[in-house]
Amino acid sequence: MSQPNVEELINGFENALRSEWRQYREQSFNTNTKGGAYETALKELLQQYLGNILDIRTRSAIVDAKLDCFSLLTEGENEIDIVATYKTATPNIVFEAGDMSWVPYDGVSFLCEVKSSLSKSSLESDLEKIEKLVDLRDSPEDRFHTYTSTPYSVNHQLMCLVYDEENIADSSKSDLLEEYSDVWDLMLVVEEDEMYVNSTLPFMDFLFPTDVGDPHWIYVENGLAWFILALSTSIPYPDTVYAADPILNLISQQEDLSVTAGRISL
Repeated sequence: MSQPNVEELINGFENALRSEWRQYREQSFNTNTKGGAYETALKELLQQYLGNILDIRTRSAIVDAKLDCFSLLTEGENEIDIVATYKTATPNIVFEAGDMSWVPYDGVSFLCEVKSSLSKSSLESDLEKIEKLVDLRDSPEDRFHTYTSTPYSVNHQLMCLVYDEENIADSSKSDLLEEYSDVWDLMLVVEEDEMYVNSTLPFMDFLFPTDVGDPHWIYVENGLAWFILALSTSIPYPDTVYAADPILNLISQQEDLSVTAGRISL
């Protein structure tokens, strides 16, 4: 039997991913709202391929070290569809409030906004939302003590957009991606089988090792496969992630906090 070529291997991986995505999506429709089905499908897919180092959560909120999230983000804006946190975050604490999980922002590896359809309104609102989340990032190089990286790793939390299908004019899509080119990192459109890569992401150098001019972004086919690979190679793998500052600052803001004789009481 002849050995498969590279294209056959990539296509096989892509076909498997698309089959898994559709399977997870259809299973989720049975128990979730339509919007929640896509979030759950993406969570299950990401957990399967990245769950050895990350915890993947749906509809979670972040708490930054300076606690600016409470003033900069509305309640709806701080409900993020997919939040991936490092298992090595120290301390590995998740706050539960009602039906929401709150995680320290420094422990986040990447986050995704997920929609069934890529439209002009959904893309614009998602970009405006992650623009605020980018503003909350604080000294990402201070999060890791030691870590394993690739030539394409980044220290900041990756900002990703995921849509099941596309319903937008190319001109509107291009204008918005360029207008917010300093905000987003990756965008995936599953049924169109396309992944869009911001030119500032080092993974761009892998896709196009030769000079392609100065575009703000490019897109590639076999989107799901490249999305998993782009995340895998863009994420550093730290021994520990320092995530205590939001917790310390939350505690210190309690009006009835007292410290006596080495004992902290609330």
